[in-house]
Amino acid sequence: MSKTETSSFGTGKRESHDSSSFYGRSLYEGLLRAPSAGTPAKVEIPDASGWADHIYCHTSENMNMIPDNGVALAFTSPPYNVGKDYDDDIGLKEYLDLIRSVASEVYRVLRPGGRYVINIANLGRRPYIPLHAFFYDIHTDAGFLPMGEIIWQKARGASASCAWGSWKSARSPRLRDIHEYLLVFAKQSFSRPDNGLSDIERNEFLDATLSIWEIPPESAKRVGHPAPFPVELAERVVKLYSYVGDVVLDPFVGSGSTCIAAVRTKRHYVGFDVSEEYCELAKLSIAEEREEILFGHRSQQRRTSMARSKTESSELAVAFGILEIEDPTNLSNSDITQLFEGTLSPAKYARFRNEFISTSNEALYKKMYSVGKKLRSNYLLFMNVDRLKWTGAEKQAATTSASIDLRVANIPVSIKADSNVVRNASAHNLFISVPSGSALADYSENWFMRMDPDGYQELYSIVRKAGLENLPLEVGEFEKTASSTNRRAVQMAEGQLPDAIKSAFQTSYVAMCHRVAQKSADLFNENILVALAGNSRNTVLENIARLFFRMDSVEYIFVGLDRGVEFGVAIPELSQWKRDWKITKVEASPNLKRQQSVVDIAIAFVSKSSSGTTGSAQFHVEIRWSHGKFRQNPEAKLYKDFRWQDILFLSSLW
Repeated sequence: MSKTETSSFGTGKRESHDSSSFYGRSLYEGLLRAPSAGTPAKVEIPDASGWADHIYCHTSENMNMIPDNGVALAFTSPPYNVGKDYDDDIGLKEYLDLIRSVASEVYRVLRPGGRYVINIANLGRRPYIPLHAFFYDIHTDAGFLPMGEIIWQKARGASASCAWGSWKSARSPRLRDIHEYLLVFAKQSFSRPDNGLSDIERNEFLDATLSIWEIPPESAKRVGHPAPFPVELAERVVKLYSYVGDVVLDPFVGSGSTCIAAVRTKRHYVGFDVSEEYCELAKLSIAEEREEILFGHRSQQRRTSMARSKTESSELAVAFGILEIEDPTNLSNSDITQLFEGTLSPAKYARFRNEFISTSNEALYKKMYSVGKKLRSNYLLFMNVDRLKWTGAEKQAATTSASIDLRVANIPVSIKADSNVVRNASAHNLFISVPSGSALADYSENWFMRMDPDGYQELYSIVRKAGLENLPLEVGEFEKTASSTNRRAVQMAEGQLPDAIKSAFQTSYVAMCHRVAQKSADLFNENILVALAGNSRNTVLENIARLFFRMDSVEYIFVGLDRGVEFGVAIPELSQWKRDWKITKVEASPNLKRQQSVVDIAIAFVSKSSSGTTGSAQFHVEIRWSHGKFRQNPEAKLYKDFRWQDILFLSSLW
C-alpha cells in the first residue's frame, strides 16, 4: 500500500500516512521532537515485586522506593492549592516547584515510551490562572514530550453554577467552567518499544481516542475526599495507555481512584500521598475493590445486591449491640476474626470504624447499636451469644424474599434502617410474573417503551433535538445500539435543556408516567383475576405473601428502625402463615397525583382462627430511572406504606 502524504487539502485516509513533511516545517523548529528512530531501545524492566501494589505515605518528590524505568503509566490529579482542606496554602512559585520536583521523579521512574497523564483545572477569574500552561512548561523542561490534550467535560450546556458575573450584561460576565484538562506526556518517544496485551474494546477505544470525554464527576461526600476524580476516568486512561500487567503510578493518590482502576483492569499500582488519612482511605478502597472482585460482586454490571457503606455499618452496629461490645471501634483484627467467625474482614471493619464515629451518621449508628442490645435482652436465644456471622456483604440470590444480614445462634436476622423499600424488582416481574404465577424473569426490559412507546419516543425526540441529531431518529434503535457515552450525552442534554423546553419535557414526562401507571395497574389486575380463577391461585397468593411481606421458607428475625422507631419482629415461616392466615383481596390502582409513574397496591387478609380477625396493608410501586433519564432501563421499586410492627401476623419482640 502506498503511503499518503500531507497535502494542501489534507487526505481522507490515514493508512501508512507519511507526515514527515508536515513535522519538518518551520512551525516545529525549536520544539521538542521524538527521536528520529521513532521508538527508543528496549531497556530492562525491573521486577515489580517488593515495591509495587503499595501505598506510600511519603512525598512523591522522592520516590526512591521505585527503581528507574519501573513504571509504564502515571496518572494523577495534583492538589490545586485553592484552599480545599487537603491543600497547603502556599504561593504559586512554591506550588510549581513541587510540581517540578514530582515531574523529575516521575520521569525517572517511567520506562521509555511510558506516559504521564495529568488531570488539571485552571483557576480563578480575577485574574484567571491558566495552570495547564505552567504545567506544559514544567514538564517539557523535565524532558517530557507533549502527546495531546483531553477535555474532560463534566457537564453539558448551562451548568448549575450561578457564578456568571453580571447577569445578561456585557459589563462583567464570567465563564462557568464545566471542564478540566488531561495533559498527556511521554518519555523519550511517542511509541512504546514493547508489545503487550491491550484489553480495551472497540467502542471503548473509539470513545477514548476522541479529544473530549464526557464523564460525570465523582461525589466528594460519597468518596470522603474533597476533590476525587471518578474511577471511570482513571479506568479509561489506564486502558488506553497501558498493557495488562503494567505498573501504574499515582504520585498524588488521594482517595485511590487510579489504583482502584489499576486493580480493576489487572494492572499493578503504586501510590504516594503525604496525608495519612488519605493513604488509609486509598488502602481501604483498594482492599474493598479486591474483595469485591474476589467474591464476584462485579460479575454483573448491575451490582444491585452489594450493600453500601452506610447499610453495612448499620448492620454491623446491630451486630456489636447483640454481642454487647462496649466500644466497637477499639478491637484488634484477631478480636474481629473471633467475634465474627472470619466473616468481617479488616478492611470492612476499618470502614465501619470510620463510619461509626463520623458526625454525619453518628445518631443512626447509635440507634442501630441500641436495637442490637435490645434484641439481645428480649430474645431468649441471643442472651448469651459471644459470636455471630455477618452475611450482609455477601451476594444474595435475586429471588430471596429478605436479605439475611446476620446469623446469630444459627438464626437468620434481617436489618433495615429507616427504609420503606421492600424490594427492588423489574416491572415485568411485579406486573406480569407475580400476579400471573409465572416464573420470575431474570432480565429487565424498558417498561416505559413497552407500556407507552409513543410517549417515550416524544421524550427522546425533545432531547435529541438539543444538539444530538447524530443519534438515531427512533428511540427503539437508540435503545438497541447506544453506548454508555451516548446515554451519558442524552442524560446531560436533558439536564441542561432551556427552561421553556425543559417545561415541555416535564409535561410530556408526567403524562407518559401517568399512562404507564394506568396501563401497569390494569395489567396487574387482569393477570391476577385470571390467575385467581384458575389452577395457579395458590401459587400466586404464596408469591404475593413471600414478595410483599418478606416471608421465606424459614422463620427469621427482622429488626431496625421504622420511621425513626426501633422495632423487632419475627417473620413467620411461609407454610405456618398459610395455616393461620389467608389473603382475601389484591388490587392495583394508578396514583395520578404523583409526578412519577406510581401504582398503589392494596392487600387484605384474614385470620383463619375463630376470631376471623381482618387486616390490610398498603404498598406502592415506583417505576423510574434510578441513575438518570435514559441511562438504563427504568426500575420498579416496591415500597410499604405502613410500619412493620403494625402488621397483625408479625410477632413483636418488644
